[in-house]
Amino acid sequence: MADADIERKSWDQPADASFAQWLDGCVARLETRRYDWDALKFQADYDPKYRRAQMRYVGATDNGANE
Repeated sequence: MADADIERKSWDQPADASFAQWLDGCVARLETRRYDWDALKFQADYDPKYRRAQMRYVGATDNGANE
């Protein structure tokens, strides 16, 4: 099978990106996240006092519990 026939996976580093550029695209940081006010919109539609937002992160963190 030729290299062109192999499908690139989402976690593969693009050939035209440096390691730092690729890593920045894979890491979610507080300063790059935005509040999602529509995630729980159904609650605000019921009563505006329940309006709230979510900021989502997927993955693991090191909270010092493994020391």
